[in-house]
Amino acid sequence: MDLKIAGREPNSIVDGDGLRYVIFFQGCLHFCKGCHNMETWNYHNGITSSIENEVDLISKHIGFIDGITISGGDPFFQYDSLLNLVKAIKQNFNLNIWVYTGYTIEEIKANKQDEVLNYINTLVDGKFIESLKSPHLPFVGSSNQRVIKIN
Repeated sequence: MDLKIAGREPNSIVDGDGLRYVIFFQGCLHFCKGCHNMETWNYHNGITSSIENEVDLISKHIGFIDGITISGGDPFFQYDSLLNLVKAIKQNFNLNIWVYTGYTIEEIKANKQDEVLNYINTLVDGKFIESLKSPHLPFVGSSNQRVIKIN
């Protein structure tokens, strides 16, 4: 299965606990004012990859990383790819997985996209709201966003 990604950051310390391998999904319909990843909004930009390719790239960092973070864009914009990717990560590595989304957990459940929650450890939810921006909050950009431990 293919997915569209904006890029990868194999050594992040700001996108979750510990040293993270981050995959930035391409495509977002939230259009949050003040977004720091505006280049990820247009689904037609970025590069096409496969689940197998992403798993192979992650495998080269096993032993060095504490977990995987999937951000964007909004990964839920490509829900089937997101679900298949987190399943593959858990099957192959059993790594800690964080997912960032502009949707709330309540919206994810209402949209019947909650199967992904069975495979992740932490969901960071909520749109970025520029008027609620704070540089003092861990792992979020605005105070309305939540860091929700799942598994």
